[in-house]
Amino acid sequence: VEVLGAESAVVEDVRRRAALHARRAEILESRLGNPTAARLEWEQVLALDAQHVPAQRALGRLHAGADRKDDLVSLFRREADAAPTPEAAAAILVRAGATASRMRGGDDQAISLYREALTLAPNHLSALESLAGIYRRRGDAEALIEVLRSRAAATTVPEVRACSLVEAARLYEEKLGD
Repeated sequence: VEVLGAESAVVEDVRRRAALHARRAEILESRLGNPTAARLEWEQVLALDAQHVPAQRALGRLHAGADRKDDLVSLFRREADAAPTPEAAAAILVRAGATASRMRGGDDQAISLYREALTLAPNHLSALESLAGIYRRRGDAEALIEVLRSRAAATTVPEVRACSLVEAARLYEEKLGD
């Protein structure tokens, strides 16, 4: 591990340096049982190559295993920034939103992540469903009606469209119709 660290300090080629940090992280995690040090090495890999998929996956696994949800959300955000398409970035942001929503007091962050996903992919049904769930829990009828109308417009399934519009109409009548 020390030899790999010394070599990575002098190697000028960025790809080679990232590969050395990755190998070092693998050894620290699997052979030496040091996930904290491995996490730092994987972070170095991502600093050198933001799209290094094995580093993204390893950090995701390490953050999830250590119940480091804040770090996992940050990792998802970086992964979304490097995604090849807006749709792929939106899907990653939805995963980040789901993680944030499981954090104590994370609903506001989850809402922000789901909204960001919807700016990239306005018809992303998972983002709309997740937002609807948060707004139902909060009792925020106005926001829920907005999301239900968006969900109705985004779906091609007649039953989902009808249920969304019926729920929105019921909420409007009960909560806002005064």
